[in-house]
Amino acid sequence: FSVSAMWLKVLETGMDFGEDDADVYGVYASYLGLEDAVIDAYWLYVREDNDTAGLGPAAVLLGGGADDDADIHTIGLRGAGTFGAFDYEAEIAYQTGEVELPGGIFIDTDLDYDEIGLNVEVGYTFDMNYTPRVYLGVAYLGGGDAGDTGGLFRAPGTDLAFNRLFSDWEYSEFIEDSELSNVLIYRGGLSLVPTESLELALAVAYFEADDELEQGIFTDEDEEIGLEVGLYATYTYSDDLAFNAGWAHFFGDDGLGETPGLLNPGRLGNPVAFNGTGLLTGDEDDDMD
Repeated sequence: FSVSAMWLKVLETGMDFGEDDADVYGVYASYLGLEDAVIDAYWLYVREDNDTAGLGPAAVLLGGGADDDADIHTIGLRGAGTFGAFDYEAEIAYQTGEVELPGGIFIDTDLDYDEIGLNVEVGYTFDMNYTPRVYLGVAYLGGGDAGDTGGLFRAPGTDLAFNRLFSDWEYSEFIEDSELSNVLIYRGGLSLVPTESLELALAVAYFEADDELEQGIFTDEDEEIGLEVGLYATYTYSDDLAFNAGWAHFFGDDGLGETPGLLNPGRLGNPVAFNGTGLLTGDEDDDMD
């Protein structure tokens, strides 16, 4: 077994101890007694008590402001390893908590977390020349009601999307900055090793919004964000030096939005940026390299 506990002070304003601050607490445990496999379990807790400038996680999440307090608990389970020619990784996390924002008398500003994050990948390596490996994967980052534009006595998006909490997973070269959420991602790819020093890889990913933005009576909503294709090469010169090169192309779809025209009211992109609180800007005709 391996167990790690942590307490990180990520914002200290110098006020009273524990007030106007932001902290991250966590416990991460791994079972190492299985051959070619590991099982992890963890609990992470982000706490922000910020009555002044709004500089902590709630500010990053929702744009800042005074009196923004956050309590976010994430409980997760992960397994990874190999079984013969197969390799696998599967992780699921449940998130609960709330963010309290300043608001008026008639608007509910207690925003809740109650969502799931999921990441699964399975690969197979063929025992032949170039040792080709193929893989398939899926990722789900629940959107809550990120597409809700609000209404009487209700703030927009009262049920928040899954918060990435500073994750280092990157699903896209274009729409990812460790804050992509409210999405369903289908992934696949192929890698080859032509020589001991050279590895080539093809990666494909398709993105959909989990909860589309409410567009109004005259504009259709669309969940399809786009398709991304990437080609990559890694040349390992020595144990200490490697060279990487790559090219990726993004084929935009209707979920990116649509530029208004003469007889067209246009359409906004979906709220999949900034942990499901920011609109993805662009146009369905956008192709990016």
